[in-house]
This record gives sequence, C-alpha cells and structure tokens, in this order.
Amino acid sequence: MDVNNSNNNNNNNNKSFDEIKQNNNIDNKNKKIQLPHEKTTTNDCKSINKLICDSYKVCGFGCSIHHIAYCLIAALALNRTLILSDTNGIFGHFISSKLKSPFNFYDHHQQLFKSINSICDVSELPDEEKPWLSNAVDINIVINQKFETISKQKSNEDDDDDKIESIYLPIIENLDKKAKFRPLAIPEQLRTKLEQITRFPFVVFLGSILSYILRMNNEFEQKFRQYQNRIKFRTNDDDIIIGIHVRRTDKLRWEGKYHSLGDYMKIVQRIYDRIDVQDAITGKKMEKRERKVYLATDDINVWQKEVPEYIRKGYRFLGDSKITKSASVNNRFSLESFEGFIIDVLSLSYTDYLVCTFSSQVCRLAYELMQVQRTNGRDMSTHFYSLDDVYYFGGQISHRMESIMANHNIDVHNNDPNISINKQHQFNVGDSLGIEQNLHNGYYVGDLHETKTNRRLHNSLSYPIFKVIEKIDSTSFKAFE
Repeated sequence: MDVNNSNNNNNNNNKSFDEIKQNNNIDNKNKKIQLPHEKTTTNDCKSINKLICDSYKVCGFGCSIHHIAYCLIAALALNRTLILSDTNGIFGHFISSKLKSPFNFYDHHQQLFKSINSICDVSELPDEEKPWLSNAVDINIVINQKFETISKQKSNEDDDDDKIESIYLPIIENLDKKAKFRPLAIPEQLRTKLEQITRFPFVVFLGSILSYILRMNNEFEQKFRQYQNRIKFRTNDDDIIIGIHVRRTDKLRWEGKYHSLGDYMKIVQRIYDRIDVQDAITGKKMEKRERKVYLATDDINVWQKEVPEYIRKGYRFLGDSKITKSASVNNRFSLESFEGFIIDVLSLSYTDYLVCTFSSQVCRLAYELMQVQRTNGRDMSTHFYSLDDVYYFGGQISHRMESIMANHNIDVHNNDPNISINKQHQFNVGDSLGIEQNLHNGYYVGDLHETKTNRRLHNSLSYPIFKVIEKIDSTSFKAFE
C-alpha cells in the first residue's frame, strides 16, 4: 500500500504534484485541510525518488494509524513517493523479527478503507526490478551528513538529498532528533492559514492526514451510517453530544492509571451545566436539553455496573456494549475488534466535546480527527478535557510554551501546596517553558528558558497556564513549494 507525493523534477508526475499543492489549501467554506484522494497508478518506480517506511511496529491499532500518518508527514516534507511495506514484509531486513506487530494493519485497512494509491505499485513488480528496496539509505545518515557539512545557524536546508533514489524512514522513536519535519512541526507554507482557523495548527494538519488514511469504502461507510442511525447518534442539529473514552484493561499496566466513570462524568456535568447557562442567556432553548454521552470503552463493567447510576440521573448513553466485548484483550487484534475500534473512534470524533485520557492513542486519534470531522466552521482544538496527560504525538519535539504575561508577583497565600511560592517559575514576557505535567488546577509543570539571558533552568517548577501559549514549530515541506 503506497501513497504518491510525486517528485517535482519528474515531468510525468507534475499533474499529481500540482494536485497536492492545490488540495492542501484551506477551504474557506469547510475550514479544513484536504489531501488528494486519488492518484494515477503506474509501475514506473525507477524515475522517482522514494521514501520507504516499514509498517511493522509493536503497538495497537491507534499507534499503527499514527505511525502511517508519521510516514505521510515525512513523505510530504521530502516530496517523495511513500512506499509502505506490504503483507509479505518485504522491508523486513530493516527491522528485527522480534519487533513485528502482532497483527497486520494493512489486512484490516483494506477491508474497511479506500486504498492509498501510488504512481509506484510495488506489489506488481518482480523482485529483479526492485533493487532500490535493499539499497535504501537510512534518513538518519542523510540528516547527519548534511548537518556536518552545513552551518547549523545559516542552514535553511531540508532533511532530504535529491541525489539519493531511495531513503529508508525508521520508526519515529529511532528518527534523529535533528529531523526538521518531526511532529509537532507543520508546513511553513500552510502556517498562516492554519493559524487563522485554530489555536493548535498541528492537530488540524494531522487530522487532515488521518482523515485521508481513514477514508471509508462504500460498504463500511454504509455500515457506519447504519450504526449511527441505530443508536440515534444525532437526531437534530441542536444536539450536543459529549464523547468519553474509558480505557482500562492492559493499558493500566503501562500507560495510564485507573479512573472511574464518575471521574469522567464530573467533567461531563460541568460542560453541560455551562451549556445550560449559555442556552438560558441566549434564549436558544426554552427547555433543558437532553444530556447525551457517547461511551467508548474496552471494559464491559463500565456498561454493566457504572452506567446505570448516570442513566438514573437523566443522562442518555450512546454506544454499543458489543463493541466493548470485541475489544477484550483476547480478541483485540481480530477484524471484528478493529471494525468496532474504528466505529468508536469515528463516533467520538463526531461529538462536540471529548473527555478522555491523552495517554491513550484512541483518545488522541479521536481528538485529531475531530478537528476536520465536526467543525461547522469552529475551532475544535479546545473542545476536550484530558484526565491525565497534555496532548502529544509519540516521539515528537518537546512542547514549548511562550509566556505572554510576566509571572513575578506570585500569591504566597494560595492554599494549594502544589503551587506555593518556592515551586513556581518567575519569568518575563517571551520566555520559553516546557510541559512535563498538567496539575489540573490551572498550572503546568516544566522547565524554563530565559530569553534575555539565554539561560535554561532545568528544575521543573509550576507556572500558570493562562500566562502562556503554545509555540508553533514550522519548516518548509517540499510538497507544498
């Protein structure tokens, strides 16, 4: 399964190249980024520069989808034809057999989604016509060779070398930290337009790529629409639905801590209370609106033991406990489980607010897709509440915040022990701060880089969230030039 980001120097591919540039503008009506959906296929693999990305990674469905999105980001940055490994593992010499994924993502992908087409159909080529597969140069070698020969301060060079026919892209955890396209970087060419429509440009850019990967085929789209109609997902345009994702089972061992349904519902109640006040002020609704919650979980006990209490309190829960059963650890890598997973993720992405844990790939995937699925011209980047982590993309460049207000007159009378005077950073406007933790009391914890003195204070202290904004990292993407 491949995707074409055709090389600008190949005259035969200029049509596809122009299509990419045209389709990656912000649509003024829909307010979203679009990627090209269809390409002309051919077996002319010799005349194009290629980026080889191994699809096998030890992780679950959400992680696998994010991995393919990372490969697409790299292909757009380098403007190379992306070639992903097929079911035969033809790029297996790059990766240990011990690191193979327990399921084949593409077997499942082909059952539910439209293919990602390419001008280079590897599956149709005999082995003797694919010498570039084994001759691919690791991108880390390319990056470091460039870094050694070009002044870091004066360089505007990208991470590519057009003279190399085939470049291999490792998983993001093994990518050199000097790679300029590493998330959360966005294309410089799209930065202005993205900043006009969202507070968090990267998630809109990524959401567009993910929506391209997850374009439903006709059969699965019909099944998804039938599912939404069956559970009466959205009966009118005034409906407000809050999506919650309760992740437990195996993830509690490594990634997240236990949260009861009540932890999520406290936030849900707070959101609906605020909406009721807004309705009363605007006179939009004379009657109290129905409180709808879409529930996605891998723990059947949530449906059986925790949901009934909130039904009695007047909440209406949408979803399907059969999907939960298919998500059990024993069945997790089956096609049925994958289908249920996708239905839940897509349904969450069509809600109006998300309450979940960003330690979960599922939660982050739904949030990213939400940016392009349920916009109605709105910025959805703030329509979430994470019970644990701040948003991140695994293997990303570290978060950096920029202060828009000074923090000197710290209130020593604050009763919260987490934000006492000796635990807060003092900083000036324009200083840079990192994020290590969200204290969920209006404060982040992270390091401080003083801009004036060019001094980094590595000790992690707290600081008020309202005094900072996310610093946006951007670099030139060759596909948009």
